[in-house]
Amino acid sequence: MINFELDHDDFYAFLDAACFEDVIWLQLDTGADCTALTLHPLLNIKEIDVIQKITEFLQKEMAGKKYYIQFRAANQTPVQGIRCVLHNISISGMKIKKFYFFLSLDYAYSLTLLGKEFFICCSFFRNYDADLIVRSFHSERYLANCRKYLHTDSLDEYTIDFLSVVEMVQAYCRSLTDQKEIPAIHWNTVSHSTDSMLS
Repeated sequence: MINFELDHDDFYAFLDAACFEDVIWLQLDTGADCTALTLHPLLNIKEIDVIQKITEFLQKEMAGKKYYIQFRAANQTPVQGIRCVLHNISISGMKIKKFYFFLSLDYAYSLTLLGKEFFICCSFFRNYDADLIVRSFHSERYLANCRKYLHTDSLDEYTIDFLSVVEMVQAYCRSLTDQKEIPAIHWNTVSHSTDSMLS
């Protein structure tokens, strides 16, 4: 079971994976079609100028690749990012083999939104003014929702392992550090991936 903790009228769950030093708190967002995250919390980088450099680097590297996606948000704002997957994670203790999300390439905002592709697969229980308890989760419906809201028929083919993205970013930042353009970074995310999925 998942326990979404109530805090100031919003519900939160935590994302935990072996690659993260610290858990990532996710806000349940009934207005988001799919789970959307930005680099700020995933990498734990606070400096906006560093995030901007990384974002611009990824925009150039990913443009035209099959993981890259562009669409318009509900308010018609253009959105661009990367379809990503994390393997063997847990959300507030519930194990998930493949967790799909949209990595937004917008450095101006810090997002950790758990979208409706996830929560409409949950059977909920809640007492008044209390945490939200997930009694059951429909895994097959979740995969179908991810295909729908990430705009792809093949999640395996059109998503990239987030740790491969981390490897690219870390290599790029090492080159900037060597050139004294940015200070050395203490990473929240440690990549253990050996197979870069870029093509």
